[in-house]
Amino acid sequence: MEKVDLSKVAESCRPDLRIIGGTLGTQFFKPEARAAILDFEKRKVEVERNGNVDLILNRTPRRFRVVGHDILSVQLANGALGDAQVILNKDTEDEVSVSISSDGKTFSNVTEDALGKALTGDKNIIFADAKKLVEKVNVLNYDEKERLVKLREEINKAIAQVDSAINENNKKSKEYYDQLTKGTNPEDTPTPVVVNLPGKAAPASKEVIIVTD
Repeated sequence: MEKVDLSKVAESCRPDLRIIGGTLGTQFFKPEARAAILDFEKRKVEVERNGNVDLILNRTPRRFRVVGHDILSVQLANGALGDAQVILNKDTEDEVSVSISSDGKTFSNVTEDALGKALTGDKNIIFADAKKLVEKVNVLNYDEKERLVKLREEINKAIAQVDSAINENNKKSKEYYDQLTKGTNPEDTPTPVVVNLPGKAAPASKEVIIVTD
C-alpha cells in the first residue's frame, strides 16, 4: 500500500501541524463510563441462579468521569492505510491518532455526538476543552443521580409498607390472645355477692351465691 509523502504533508499543513505541535506538554481529555456497583453482572447471575429471591437492579448505575492524559510526544506518521496522521503519545497506553484539520481544530468539539462516540468506545475522539467536557459529563451524572434518588424514594415507600404489614400482624395477634385470656386474671374476676334466701336454693351464678336456711 502506497504511503503518503510526509514531507509534502508537512509543507502543505505547516500552520495546522504547528498548532498540534504546540499541544506538547498540555493534556487531552477523554470521558469514560464506569459501573457504580462493582461485579454487578456476576451478582445478577447469582440472583437469577438462586430463583430471583433477592432483589437487584435491572442494570448497574453508572458514574461518568473525565480523565486527563499528558501529551508527551507529537509525531507525524503514516497510518495503517498509508494516510498521514498525527499520533500523540506513540507506543504508549495513551496513544491516539488525530486528523490534520484544515481549520486547526484537531481536537473534537464537545458535542452530544462526539461525547456519545467517545463513551461507546471510539478511542481517537479526544477533547481539549476540559471545562466544557466536565459540564457535559456531569449532566449525565446528575441524570443518573436523579434516577437513583427516585428509586430510593420508591424503596423507602416499599419499606414503610412492609413495616406497616409487620405492625398490623403483631396487633392482630395481640388482640386475639387478649380476647382468649380475658377474665382469667384475678383482677378481672368479679367479687361474689352472697344473698341469703329462705326455702329451696336457687341456681347460683359466678357473680351471685345463693344461701338457704
